[in-house]
Amino acid sequence: MKITGKQEVEIEISEGQRHLIALDYISELFEWDTDYFIEDGWVIKREIAHTSHSFEMKTKVRKAGKQDQYLYDMFKTLKRQSF
Repeated sequence: MKITGKQEVEIEISEGQRHLIALDYISELFEWDTDYFIEDGWVIKREIAHTSHSFEMKTKVRKAGKQDQYLYDMFKTLKRQSF
């Protein structure tokens, strides 16, 4: 996110928008895809495939470590509170 300007500006951001901004920042900083989740000790990426029908595919990314669990918990909390 880049904001530039030469004058003072006041912007109101709702609580939900603040959570979404935090999610974007954390996702970028820790390279955590917003489609990741943890299942059976693995970081999994959820992908939706489209043919004549759409279906969900789950791809194992890596074994989940402590940091992955912290990020996943943070994402779940922020997502719930932003909607």
